[in-house]
Amino acid sequence: MNMSIPELRLVAEASILAIGLLMSSGANAGDDLMRNAKQIFHPIPSVIPAVKDNPVTHGKVELGKMLFFDPRLSASGIISCNTCHNLGTGGVDAGPTSVGHGWKVGLRRAPTVYNAVFNAAQFWDGRAADLKASHRPCAGECRNECDSRSCARSLELNARLCRLVQQRFSERSETGHL
Repeated sequence: MNMSIPELRLVAEASILAIGLLMSSGANAGDDLMRNAKQIFHPIPSVIPAVKDNPVTHGKVELGKMLFFDPRLSASGIISCNTCHNLGTGGVDAGPTSVGHGWKVGLRRAPTVYNAVFNAAQFWDGRAADLKASHRPCAGECRNECDSRSCARSLELNARLCRLVQQRFSERSETGHL
């Protein structure tokens, strides 16, 4: 099909007009979407929320980092928190679902741990109100299969770690600032 120059010019102008109309209507929809999002979502706070009778201290943060990577708290002794909440992959595992103790495959991927303290609830289904509630017990659908007693026993067997836990939880802090 051969078109004359005037016909090509007409098609080009109509195309440009159509693209302009589509882009302008999309901008309005985007503005509405952004306005709605700003009403729902807010910037991450700069201060960690206070937890009653458990102030945040540098020592507790360092202890938390150490325990996060320690596989001795799992039933097998080879799975740490970082196994499924891998900080190198955005605080999640790299597969479509998590694989836990005994190669048990979970129903969904582990949620990210990044900024989890600011979540309104924990887990994808919101079954835990906060981080503390999400770790009682730490065994679950596809987790490290370690109940609270086993975790405590693992800590007691490591004298250095036990001292660190006792020391860190006897510290006090005036604010949630780190």
